[in-house]
Amino acid sequence: MENTGISQGTKRTRTNVKQSKFGCLTCKYEDSSKRVGCNADISRKRRVKCDETKPSCRRCLFSKVSCLGYPIGAPPGPSLRAAEAALLSTRTPPRSPTSSLDRYVYLTCTVLTQGPRRAKSQSEISFWSYAVPQMIHSIPIVQAAAAAFGASYDEHMLRSRERLATTRHYHQALRLAQNEVSNLRNGSLPCMVACLLMAFTETLQQRSDRGYMHLQGALAVMAARGNSSAESSIDDVGLATLFEKLNLHSVTYATSLDVSLTGESNKSSPALIPPDRALYSILHASYRFISSALPYKYAHPSQIPSDLLIEQGRCGGNLQHWLLSSQLNPQHSISDPQNEQLLVLRMQCYTALIYVSNALQPFETAYDNYALEFQEIIASAKTVLDIRSSDKSSNTLPMFTPEMGIIQPLFFATLKYRNSFWRRQALDFLRRSGREGPWCGAIEAQILEVVIAAEENTLDNLSSTFDESQLSLFSTDVPEIQRVHLCLVQDYLDRRYESITLDKGAGSPAHFAKVQLCKCRDLEGMLSDERQIFAMLFSQSLSTLFTVIAGFQQVVDATPRYCPPFGPVLPAPRQASQHPAVQYAVDTITTVLKGQTAGFNLSGVSVGVKSIYEDDPLLDFHYTPSTMNPREGVEKINSSTVYRLGSISKVFTVLAALRLAEDKVLSMDDPVTRWIPELAHGEGSHSGDELDIIHWDDITVRDAAAHLSGLGGDMTTDISAFPFDWEALGLPKLSKNNKIPSCKGLQGVPVCTRKDFLNIFKSYRPPVYQPSQSPVYSNAGISLVGLVIEAASKKPFDAAINDLVRKPLGLKQTYSGIVPENSENMFIPAGSADWAADIGVFAPAGAMGSSTADMLSFMTSILKNKALSPSNTRRWLKPNTFTSTWSASVGSPWEIYRVDNLTSDGRIIDLYTKGGTLSGYQSGMAMVPDTGLVVSVLGAGPEVSSVWAQLAILNIVEALVPAMDTAARDEAKARFAGVYVDEKTGSSLTLALDEGPGLVLSNWTARGLDILPNLNRFQPGRYNDTTDSGIKSIRLYPTGIENESRAAWRAVFPTLSDTEAEMIEGLTKVKDVTCITWHMLDRFIYNGLSMDHFEFKYGKDDKAVSIKSKAFDIWMKRVEKKA
Repeated sequence: MENTGISQGTKRTRTNVKQSKFGCLTCKYEDSSKRVGCNADISRKRRVKCDETKPSCRRCLFSKVSCLGYPIGAPPGPSLRAAEAALLSTRTPPRSPTSSLDRYVYLTCTVLTQGPRRAKSQSEISFWSYAVPQMIHSIPIVQAAAAAFGASYDEHMLRSRERLATTRHYHQALRLAQNEVSNLRNGSLPCMVACLLMAFTETLQQRSDRGYMHLQGALAVMAARGNSSAESSIDDVGLATLFEKLNLHSVTYATSLDVSLTGESNKSSPALIPPDRALYSILHASYRFISSALPYKYAHPSQIPSDLLIEQGRCGGNLQHWLLSSQLNPQHSISDPQNEQLLVLRMQCYTALIYVSNALQPFETAYDNYALEFQEIIASAKTVLDIRSSDKSSNTLPMFTPEMGIIQPLFFATLKYRNSFWRRQALDFLRRSGREGPWCGAIEAQILEVVIAAEENTLDNLSSTFDESQLSLFSTDVPEIQRVHLCLVQDYLDRRYESITLDKGAGSPAHFAKVQLCKCRDLEGMLSDERQIFAMLFSQSLSTLFTVIAGFQQVVDATPRYCPPFGPVLPAPRQASQHPAVQYAVDTITTVLKGQTAGFNLSGVSVGVKSIYEDDPLLDFHYTPSTMNPREGVEKINSSTVYRLGSISKVFTVLAALRLAEDKVLSMDDPVTRWIPELAHGEGSHSGDELDIIHWDDITVRDAAAHLSGLGGDMTTDISAFPFDWEALGLPKLSKNNKIPSCKGLQGVPVCTRKDFLNIFKSYRPPVYQPSQSPVYSNAGISLVGLVIEAASKKPFDAAINDLVRKPLGLKQTYSGIVPENSENMFIPAGSADWAADIGVFAPAGAMGSSTADMLSFMTSILKNKALSPSNTRRWLKPNTFTSTWSASVGSPWEIYRVDNLTSDGRIIDLYTKGGTLSGYQSGMAMVPDTGLVVSVLGAGPEVSSVWAQLAILNIVEALVPAMDTAARDEAKARFAGVYVDEKTGSSLTLALDEGPGLVLSNWTARGLDILPNLNRFQPGRYNDTTDSGIKSIRLYPTGIENESRAAWRAVFPTLSDTEAEMIEGLTKVKDVTCITWHMLDRFIYNGLSMDHFEFKYGKDDKAVSIKSKAFDIWMKRVEKKA
């Protein structure tokens, strides 16, 4: 700011001292016999010239009297020299309360005036250097708050022993602040400043929660104030920016609070928003996202909400845009105030960008990819500190600035960037950086030394007093499990705890910090240990796949009020392989699979992906290991290579039963006792306990197929069949009389026969649940279905499967019983001893084998209604029951996953999957009926786990569904979008696509009447109601009722506005309670036809040529495509 006073090198004379009517109150009004306080009566004027030096005039300073400050509206004047200001902080401790008040008030003014610039704007510098000191000297409440801050600064920064003075001034200021907030006797701006000073006081004492309470009080006062132009030169926009800077501590430091800001600052045009204001709005959104993302760090990608992924992309894009638009001015020196501010702001922006980019990444090593950004943060901090040290006007007081500056970026860079040279520099800069609100550079540096010691396994030898020689800083080769991903200060204590504590500094009060370190999970170990199968939630390479493809999901925001009918919202793409989005997704999947399998020495993998509307697969990936079985099996893996399917066999078994039911041979609702009479006349449980009796008559074939029989898993998990001393583990001793028959078919144990199975489950195994009560994954239940098929078809199971499934569907490489004579078509891992295991009566649940080509053909046949009739296929592809999770349900025998985060409109999509494991073979299949997508994953060998196969299936689907949705939208735009007109009747409508589901219908006119605004009139009681309905458009969805030339669609008329729906949903905890589209279809009826009923007619190129409104009986021809 321009210095309007005389220069410091000019001799003061009577003519060059230019006073004005704005001299300080002490010089202008003071009685000759006594000093006058700001509330005292003014007895007479003195003829004393004031040089108007801010914050206190020199006359008051060197006369050691209290300068009462300047009247409101006083212009800025020359500031105190650094030496004069430093003089205030080195006076001897005062003897009286009055002189103590003076000292702490002057100390506060000096600290605020001489504080580092960091991220401050010019208006903020003027505010802290001139406006605030003026109020401190003229208004009692601000003066009391300044004294409290000065006393705290003296104790905690200057290491004094004046704790009683700190307490006295704090409580006095607190009482005055409480009274001032209630009546605003001195106006809103002084009250707000007092609240801010009290907030700074609390943060100096490490009471951040109380500091944020005072910050909220200041914010409330600001929100209630009127026109501020008469009170301060800083306007509402400047104050709002100031509060955003102060409030950023709340989301970066400890409490994770985020105080709501006023809307005053949003009135500015985006082009006029200063860079700090623009950045801090982005930073608040970014740290709110980071806080929301933290619980999902180790979550499976399917569990991450889509809006979280979209917000990640939005925040990252905004931060990158700010960096590009806010460059340093090369025409000015680096120490130029604007460049200095931008340096600090860019540090904060880079910090948030790195954090946002990796918030959902489970591997801490991901931060190693941001070396250049970390280096710029640390180098910028050095530049900022060098500017400060070269500033001759700065004093030797410990630095304090209220706003966030360089400490938080330095702390983050040191925590995440594990490089010896740069980490050492960052620690040194932290120690020199002073204090920024609650951030104390010295304490943060010591906390990071604890982190480094923990990562180096030297924590036990760490003393509470640190020495740099204790640290052997290291490079980026720290194992994932050894890294600390989060560091939390749990509390600041007044005594030593047994845990690690940090001394704030010699000579200071005995304050210590209790630190909690959060280490990373050993994801590599979890991936390699199958015992951790249910704890393993993420695969690094498949996570990378998901991250790469996530771009398809972040195109547009998903609107939560969309409520389409269940099922496809547009026809599935017919030429998906030609669409760039699908091609890119397939290429990325291929790259990931190549990377995953590159290190497989003994394991083979086959992955196939296909659209049921195209002949050739979208993806046909096969990996042949370097070491093959020299005696048995294929020499090279391809799409015809056969793998054991394990539990995927259940799908073939259930399909065989459904085909028998379709042929009226049996009913799926038959009790199993109809076909297995031995179960109808049982003697009851061997134990004699009525609770152990299975009610076989209540179990239907459908129950058994859908894991609802209530039977347990199988007999392969009975450990009593193995010759170990189980009594040593506390289990009871078994005698020949109480030992049940043992059979498995695996690991040398005899194969289970039909007789064994019925005997054991009828007499020895109690039920888990009653039939149809709750799902239990049951190989025994599917084996019951196999026995029913044998009885109903009067054929052995292998022959029944061959006649009912294999031959009708043309599955040439599918076998119902793998025997050695089929080995020439199989992949048999080298060293595998049980690849041909016979599991006897459990064969229907897991014995089959098939190839990639046959699996894709099999799933295509299901979705194209070749396996069953269309009606029976629709019935089959439905849940039979639910599980205890929102996303999973159970079919016959489907494992159904429901997702709502794969498409831009956020609609629900069901994935019909099945996985299998047997004798080292892993398999997975998935069908997405809405998109016509089918996926097969087959693998075998020691490097392929069931976790890998499961995640491969899910992540491939998650990657391809967004791409298929994009392809469907583009095809629908070409097929349906445009204007449809019937000139004879004066009717027309427009169809288009947006980010939402279905087709958007607008501008609908029928026989000259604008339909949508008049929707209310199509009700008998509202015929004369001419009130505009407010509906501008409706959405059209396919129904699946179609032939080669025509298709029926239905429209959805919104019954509630978004605001009304949000209000209603706020009154209940039931999710999406206002989504009742299925209630509202076919409601507006005229002469038996619904107003929501439309019919398309297709041309030779499969594109719509006309549309008919069934109720209005009008055909409208397509005249042009919608742009």
